[in-house]
Amino acid sequence: MRAARVLVLVVLGLVGCQQKEGDRPYDNNVLELLAGYYAKSHCSCRFVLQQTATYCDNWVKQDPAITLFNVDTEAQTVEAVALGARRVARFKSTRLGCVVE
Repeated sequence: MRAARVLVLVVLGLVGCQQKEGDRPYDNNVLELLAGYYAKSHCSCRFVLQQTATYCDNWVKQDPAITLFNVDTEAQTVEAVALGARRVARFKSTRLGCVVE
């Protein structure tokens, strides 16, 4: 009887874990995470903390440096690219900070 309960719980667990149509699976792309972290950190440094470009470059420095970035001060965005993975962080407000898009 106990084995039957365990089997039912395992089957229900597996059914609940099935991927639904249209869901995007988490692909664990480290480069996307790296680019997003860099973009958000640099955006926060420049537009929330209002630091200089030199200060923020040193504050967000990576080792090894595999991320290229572009800061658009008019649009208040930071674009970061890590070996092809691209992420953009946009300044929303001083209360909300920067958000990765």
